[in-house]
Amino acid sequence: VMLAIAMNRANAALADAHLTLMELRYAAPSDLLEKANTYALQAVAASPGLPEVHTSLAAVRQLQWKWPEADASFRKAIELDPRFPRSHRWYGGMLIQLGKVPEGLKEVEIALKLDPFDYPAQSQYGLQLFYAGRYREAEKQLLETLGKKEDNLYAHINLGDVYARLFQTATGSEREEYLRKALQQANRVASLERSEAMRAKDGTLPLSDPMFAL
Repeated sequence: VMLAIAMNRANAALADAHLTLMELRYAAPSDLLEKANTYALQAVAASPGLPEVHTSLAAVRQLQWKWPEADASFRKAIELDPRFPRSHRWYGGMLIQLGKVPEGLKEVEIALKLDPFDYPAQSQYGLQLFYAGRYREAEKQLLETLGKKEDNLYAHINLGDVYARLFQTATGSEREEYLRKALQQANRVASLERSEAMRAKDGTLPLSDPMFAL
């Protein structure tokens, strides 16, 4: 039984990995999403009592734009284990994507309370404060996150987004300073991508290249 559970958790992890490869443009997104869908469905069918498998399936449904199905899977995961942080964090991300900002922020805050050492959650919270239009709070959150873990790739990406937005609304010397900070974050992300061999197959840097476009 324990071996079967471990294998199904592995299937859920494989689904998550293929979703990450989509972001890195490792292969055709449709192919990667199809494989992620297969792994997630296999995991749920074999171990429907695990919150991890429903969370992975929810993430797949989210990327398929199947919002009701994604919502149901996230809720099922949270019902199975209200103390599983990733379900709250990823659900919060989808809620904000759907414009439900207060509800989304609440879910990420729950995730952080459950696991205060989850650095991806800390970075995501900064991004979601950004989406909520709370730019100064987002900057503070992301700087604090980087103070704990300087090589947090997504914290640098999210902080770059914050500075790019502040650059667009500022004037004079303050505008120049925000541009400098935004480019500084883009350069840091590019450096981390190179060191982690995260180049796409076409030789581009999928995370930092868009940052330089501002």
